[in-house]
Amino acid sequence: MDLLAGFEDAVRIISLGGTGDIGKNMTLVARQGSMIAIDCGLMFPDEQHPGVDVILPDMTYVLQNADQFAGVVLTHGHEDHLGAVPYLMEKLPIRVYGTRLTLGLLQAKLQEFHPVEGSELIELWPGVMERVGGFDVELVRVSHSIPDGMGLLVKT
Repeated sequence: MDLLAGFEDAVRIISLGGTGDIGKNMTLVARQGSMIAIDCGLMFPDEQHPGVDVILPDMTYVLQNADQFAGVVLTHGHEDHLGAVPYLMEKLPIRVYGTRLTLGLLQAKLQEFHPVEGSELIELWPGVMERVGGFDVELVRVSHSIPDGMGLLVKT
């Protein structure tokens, strides 16, 4: 059951991870039957998680609403922002958008995974508005501790 039924015209921001954590960054933006994710990262365990290799955001909502999911837009190449993408790509054919460097870092990670056929990586250029699902998105350069760190404008 979709708890948000009846609010299709509203812009919905749904945090699947990263709120209150350092890691698992994944935020959905949804409107009128279209949904995108901003980042899809993982978190590394600490001493409270013995035997755990990585901690992923809860992607159940994305999988249950795959028909609305237009893709993931990555802001940069840190693991806490792109590290969970390969896990999602093994379950769902998705489009992943980002800069050349960010997608290159992701491509290297994908060598260890088996993405579902139909997944694709799509390069975006800062300052250029692109259509992703029901949204216009634009990457905006920001300063960060990794090259090609981007902010994201989402036009609804």
